[in-house]
Amino acid sequence: MSKTTPPLHLRINKLFEATHTADDPELSNAAVAEAVSSSLERLVRDTEIAALRAESGLRFVDSDLVQALAAYFEAPTSFLANKWDAVAESYDRELSVLIHLRESGVQLLAMRDGGEMSADDLMNILQQLPEQQERRETDAGGTRSNV
Repeated sequence: MSKTTPPLHLRINKLFEATHTADDPELSNAAVAEAVSSSLERLVRDTEIAALRAESGLRFVDSDLVQALAAYFEAPTSFLANKWDAVAESYDRELSVLIHLRESGVQLLAMRDGGEMSADDLMNILQQLPEQQERRETDAGGTRSNV
């Protein structure tokens, strides 16, 4: 089932949100503008990046700039395209998993499922983590389960 393509500013902000560790701040608009300027071999101002990230956005979006942003964040170009495909939807789920992992305090994840687990399956498992953490802190019997 095809998901409705979210607004561009939300997708760009999700890239920023997903690409930093819990200990590091989010990348600045200026740092991204500098890197994208280098790749495009023309000046991109931090205000242009800020405008792309704002809900009001830019009235006319430069497709070269959007493609350079996707390349900078190592995202599939379709993730920032006007119409999503299956690759963009899958990438969006992967970003959601990464963000959830970081926000849940997960520092290491090792998986050996033979490639059968989808990002949705993993999100369903991860959504249980805060509940498990909370139960462990309030468990008066001192027992823990290895899940």
